[in-house]
Amino acid sequence: MTKQGGSFKSWKKRLCVLHQGKLYYYKNRESKEPKGVISVVGLTCEPAPDVRDYALKIIAPHRTYYTACENDNDCKLLFALSNN
Repeated sequence: MTKQGGSFKSWKKRLCVLHQGKLYYYKNRESKEPKGVISVVGLTCEPAPDVRDYALKIIAPHRTYYTACENDNDCKLLFALSNN
């Protein structure tokens, strides 16, 4: 998955793990600690096809996150899981 940066709006490939209502993102598979965590419980997650192919917008009170999956199936799965 790719994620758009907060300060610099470049897109970076990240290993992402959705676990117990939190989306952990790591720089790569070898990273021991997450680079960041997004608590998706209670947040709005919606498709953002105008931003990038297979993109999702995660709207939090303090920031809007943009992620893009590698394919439509992954995008639909992340969307469904984050909206539960």
